[in-house]
Amino acid sequence: MPYRCFVPDRGEGLLAAGRCLSAEHEAVASARVTAQCFSYGHAIGHAAALCVARGVRPREIDGTEIRNILNKEGARLDA
Repeated sequence: MPYRCFVPDRGEGLLAAGRCLSAEHEAVASARVTAQCFSYGHAIGHAAALCVARGVRPREIDGTEIRNILNKEGARLDA
């Protein structure tokens, strides 16, 4: 799931995790399963922590960086 799906188009300083992500109807059908929602929250938690630590807005965070952090924690997103 691309990081940008969790950053609303309008409003600064917002992140949306869970079933409220931005996607086409067909994509949301499989993305709204509880297990995936837990993972989205985990990823967005890291994004929020990076925003606070760096004093930046969510849209300034590179999704690749979040992916790398999750993989270091054993998420195996690139396996």
